[in-house]
Amino acid sequence: MNPTTRTITALLVAMTAIGMTACRGERTDKPPRQLFPDMDDQPRFEAQRESEFFVDGRTMRPAVEGTVPWGRTPIDVENEAVAETTWAETFRVQRARFLAEDEAVYAGETGAGGEETDPARWVERIPIEVDRELIELGRKNFNIYCAACHGYEGDGMGPVGQRWAGQIVANYHDEKYKDPALFTGRDGYIFYVGRQGLYDANGVLRMPPFKQALDEREMWGVVAYIRALQASRGVPADSDLVPESERDRLAAQHPGLVDRAIAARAAAQEPVDQTASVEPEPAAEGGVQ
Repeated sequence: MNPTTRTITALLVAMTAIGMTACRGERTDKPPRQLFPDMDDQPRFEAQRESEFFVDGRTMRPAVEGTVPWGRTPIDVENEAVAETTWAETFRVQRARFLAEDEAVYAGETGAGGEETDPARWVERIPIEVDRELIELGRKNFNIYCAACHGYEGDGMGPVGQRWAGQIVANYHDEKYKDPALFTGRDGYIFYVGRQGLYDANGVLRMPPFKQALDEREMWGVVAYIRALQASRGVPADSDLVPESERDRLAAQHPGLVDRAIAARAAAQEPVDQTASVEPEPAAEGGVQ
């Protein structure tokens, strides 16, 4: 074998050995040896992380000033022929959310401006249709994101809220959260705080924002469920407002609850006259009276 052939053979053996060492089988906890990494390990930014590359230190870049968000598909959803189709509804909703042109729906505001404490700034009532589906959606999200602090009944007695030193968690059954004449009693303000968070006069965060977790419809659902909690407080179990099916369920879960409610209502309507004389029972024959 001449020297050239021996050299070529040695190189082939070496390359084969290197290739074999890069293959460790299918099952291993060790990282693979990358002979040609290409772009497998290219650098990238993680969401919500800091960056030394940009002046503001943010990896997530804000929209360019003057640009208008549109949609993800080139579909003319306002075309009359398309508007009559049900499949385009998803794209209409998507475009409306991108544009967010309705201040009442997407900000909870009337457009009147003013300070946060001005009731006229906030819409008085939920500006979208409220139905059972929306309230159930609100109940689910309230129990996930709000109940830990505000309690499952919205009374501010959640396990975290009770242990939060120096904080007074909102009790939504307080009158200030019911009276629309006050800014705190307006649906738009509760929506705003849920989305943007709450800061005190010194700029200290008292409640974190949840706009990253709940979109506008989901937050309106939370507001609707808070109103449902308020409406349910103090309603007797035998009230006409409680459906028969729910009374049966309550009676099964809490034996005697409905009966006690009926008895309490009867007692309130017909108070016992404590001054009335009571006739003594006759003594048994041969006994002492």
